[in-house]
Amino acid sequence: MRFKRLVFVVQRYFPDVVGGSERLAGLWAQLLRQECSVEIWTSCARDTETWSNVLAPGYDEHEGISVRRFPVTLLRDQYWNRLHRRLVRDYSGWKKEPQTIHPRTLEWSFPCRLERWPLSLQMEWLRRQGPWTPALWEALLEIRGQEDTGFVLTPYLYATTVISALLLPRSRTFIAPALHDEPPAYLPLIRESLGSHRFLFLTAAERRLALEHWPGAGENPVIGLPVAGKDQGRKGEDKKDESGKDESAPPYVLYAGRRDAAKGVPGLVQAFARSDGRLALYLIGSQAARNQKYPPSIVERGIVSDEERRRLIRGAVAVAVPSRYESFSLIAIEAMAVGTVVLVNGQSPVLMEHIASGGGVACYTPDDYVRAAASLLDPAIRQRMSLAACNYATRFAPQQVKGRLLDALKSPGLNTL
Repeated sequence: MRFKRLVFVVQRYFPDVVGGSERLAGLWAQLLRQECSVEIWTSCARDTETWSNVLAPGYDEHEGISVRRFPVTLLRDQYWNRLHRRLVRDYSGWKKEPQTIHPRTLEWSFPCRLERWPLSLQMEWLRRQGPWTPALWEALLEIRGQEDTGFVLTPYLYATTVISALLLPRSRTFIAPALHDEPPAYLPLIRESLGSHRFLFLTAAERRLALEHWPGAGENPVIGLPVAGKDQGRKGEDKKDESGKDESAPPYVLYAGRRDAAKGVPGLVQAFARSDGRLALYLIGSQAARNQKYPPSIVERGIVSDEERRRLIRGAVAVAVPSRYESFSLIAIEAMAVGTVVLVNGQSPVLMEHIASGGGVACYTPDDYVRAAASLLDPAIRQRMSLAACNYATRFAPQQVKGRLLDALKSPGLNTL
């Protein structure tokens, strides 16, 4: 191992956190804890709506990993909402502008309105985007000169990553961007602050997208996230029902994660609510909304234990991943690793990469998820796709991911200070 100490910097981190980059930090830290001293540095916030300081500053420990939290000094408010609406508006309208031809390459291009934002406006958006954690950056400055210390920053779009990247030596700093095709990625401030660092990608599709923002990104490795296979991680669980399915209940499709519109959940719920009732939709992984009433075909389970989560994944006819914006989708690979077919948003390049070998179905409308799940009630179809899903997920076995990660960390940054 090149480093004696490795510090992960992530916007928030706590035991029951629901979020891709937070899980990335925790899973990679667990993989490396036997190789070097590993720490996670983060904010005192639990929610991204306000960044309120709910957790105590200072050191904590979670599953053997040292977690150090720093207070947020600038909370999100209505001013932030107005700034972000302007960002989305300027991004949404740029493709409607007239095309131009580059005088040398003769290629068509679209002038992005966000490239016209003055640096002061970009910095103001970043400050309000947050989490704004001056004490974290002061602590990083104290250790930046330690040659045996490396840094992994994730994800790309928060102040904790962008400011840290500007302060730390590029030769020992790695960015795990968890990149989506979304407005912040087009801000010159973010592009230029991160562009000369070494990247650690989760999928080949994410790396292809990164090439649009950072031309040298193609030289950087794809790591992935570790996922235990069908026969791993089940010690102590009930072996009476190997599938995890409750035979007295109707077959169900599982959704795990946040319930917001950006994840495609409202359309998914509406589609199953108006279906014929042969299949239920189970919702887990986020606190149930107050006073939310669903028809019998929608089963709200809220936050469940890890053991129950694994049981529900194994017992499902399929796991639905309706989000268009994914950089990996841990739930999809967790499902495939135990032979559960996934139903994914066909407009997501990352998810389409996952199912290219036949372990899932591409869906383009909410009703597609219901129809695809109904087709999986045929045991022959389901068994064939289940095998393909298992075979694909083996590339994310923990030891394989750990090997790729160790190889990547051996390499110095693309540019050095």
